[in-house]
Amino acid sequence: MKELYKYSLVIMITVVLVGCNDNGTEPVNIPPSVEGLNVHQGFQVSYYTRDIGSPRFMGIAPDGDICVAIPGADHIVKLVDSTGNGKADKHIIIAEGLRNVNSLDFHDGLLYAAGITTVWRLSDTDSDGTYEDKESIIDDLPSGGHWTRTVVVGPDEKLYVSVGSSCNICEESDARRAAVVRYNLDGSGEEVYASGLRNAVGIGFRPNTSELWGTVNGRDHLHDDLPPEEIIRIREAGFHGWPYAYGQRVTDPAFDNYTAAASSIPPDIELQAHAAPLGMAFYTGDKFPSGYHGDLFVAQHGSWNRSVPVAPKIVRVSVNAAGQPSAQDFITGWQYSNGDRWGRPVDVITGPDGDLFVADDVNECIYRITYYGGSGERYTDGFFCEAPSPRVTTDTTSASYTLPVESDVELRVYDHEGSIIRTILDTHQVAGSHTKSWDGRNMDGLPVDPGEYVLQIRVTAGDQFFQRTYPVEIE
Repeated sequence: MKELYKYSLVIMITVVLVGCNDNGTEPVNIPPSVEGLNVHQGFQVSYYTRDIGSPRFMGIAPDGDICVAIPGADHIVKLVDSTGNGKADKHIIIAEGLRNVNSLDFHDGLLYAAGITTVWRLSDTDSDGTYEDKESIIDDLPSGGHWTRTVVVGPDEKLYVSVGSSCNICEESDARRAAVVRYNLDGSGEEVYASGLRNAVGIGFRPNTSELWGTVNGRDHLHDDLPPEEIIRIREAGFHGWPYAYGQRVTDPAFDNYTAAASSIPPDIELQAHAAPLGMAFYTGDKFPSGYHGDLFVAQHGSWNRSVPVAPKIVRVSVNAAGQPSAQDFITGWQYSNGDRWGRPVDVITGPDGDLFVADDVNECIYRITYYGGSGERYTDGFFCEAPSPRVTTDTTSASYTLPVESDVELRVYDHEGSIIRTILDTHQVAGSHTKSWDGRNMDGLPVDPGEYVLQIRVTAGDQFFQRTYPVEIE
């Protein structure tokens, strides 16, 4: 393992704990806040827009604005940052009447969108930014089973549509099920491009190549840790295993078809079973450090049927010079220690300005991930905290910490919606022991309402960066 720290930072902090039992050992729920998300060093997560319904997949309009499908409203919304402050202040419906629309892609000024049984091609005939001319170019995709359909335009000027299985584990009678189907841009010329993909929710082409990548959700009700979820380079005319095999050609016990399993193409990356990887995007900007250029970012939605829930997260996939991919966590923190979630990422896209955008269909928002500087990774295990103390009744929260070297220190309090209540400290401090307290008052000096809050500490020294959040209750 590479060296993580140039020094050791020890944090001893006394807080009023939320949701603890008498001995303070139960997990606590930190109120939802983007400030509580853990992301690689040098990056920052903020809200781009909120309260837009449950968003699914995104696309970039010809003018550079982010657009997102809202299946519950049967429309596509454009998100406009008219002030340039990094937040969308306008929501414009650019296409409507698209039943259960899940995904979209722009190509040559046209908008392609996919619902359960239909792929539409839309045009903006009067150049007003609204795609009012709509035609169904594919209208007979199989319904039932997995409902999402993902459409992308490939570098070969063809449409690629992923269609999930009709069941958990079965032999399909429709060859378009559990497959990626290819069409001409007008919807003609239907052919099965690849099969054996139980539910390839996310598909996309690696930039400057003809490689089609996909995220594949494996079957349920086999085991907590089987089968693995998969990230795959989808091969033309390839059979990728389902329902006969999973992982590295492991035979599924539902069929014991060893011949079919042996002929399957194994995944490039295996993820934790039931992690539900969904939308994905290659980083095509230049704002992130060069080591991130061309990497694949995957939205992991989290499990629904595992005894110990798999957490939602954003996973980063890098491909080395030999073409071998590897995965690591990029953003975590949407799941509480007791398994509850306050958000679930569903899609990722690179914005035209080089930022990364993430759609969350539970928190009903779009996040913006920016790079502000620094190097290395964020390792929250650089903090060492004493065991939680028993719950007490007080409105004073104290943070005591020791800095082995001089550092920039920030202490802030947030409410349950992630809004800043008070900046307690934002300064450069010398090495040594320090203590800072919050008196339960907001930035105007007024007592805050009783309730749940979050105390966050950030410490930066050179290329080292540490962050941790603590739940606080004011009674």
